[in-house]
Amino acid sequence: MLTVCLTGNIGSGKSLVAHFMEEKGAHVISLDELSKELLNRGTHVYAELSCMFPEILDRAGNVDKKKMASLIFNDDEARRRVEKIIHPAVWRACDDVIASYKTDPHAIVVVELALLYGSSREQWADVNVGVVADESIRLQRLILKRNMSKDDALARMRTQPSNKEIEGICHYVITNNFSSPDALKGEVNKLIEKLRHNMKL
Repeated sequence: MLTVCLTGNIGSGKSLVAHFMEEKGAHVISLDELSKELLNRGTHVYAELSCMFPEILDRAGNVDKKKMASLIFNDDEARRRVEKIIHPAVWRACDDVIASYKTDPHAIVVVELALLYGSSREQWADVNVGVVADESIRLQRLILKRNMSKDDALARMRTQPSNKEIEGICHYVITNNFSSPDALKGEVNKLIEKLRHNMKL
């Protein structure tokens, strides 16, 4: 089994790369999706966050993800406190999923996450793959494809590492300045073949 951390900033196209890797037979685990599940009522993450930041709850008492995003992207101290609660729980859930693939020696397990740089798992995987794109292109994608305001997009981008920092911790880097998904898919297919070749060595 080969473990891969797939990282990249918002607007880089990381999730599309993950999708293409899954199409080629990789098992993809999205830490973002796991974290959303942990925000549901009944989890210890929900209990801690709702007690610490009651303002992120909607009228029904559920976590309002837009309110939480606004909090963590505009308040560095709040972001650190939220990450201290969520990150360990997300990785425990991720480890449980990874364990289910350990009996398959040919499995490629891809953990998709935004914040690998500077984390305790920076050198955890067998391979780190980074997806980067020019800042101007990322900004345009966030405004046009995610309907973000320029200020909101820039606020989120400022909280994330630079392309150079991401490249510095990765074994492979895909530069996704492509306007065509097919061009990106071609790069992902080449990467999967390299990973499979390395597994056979």
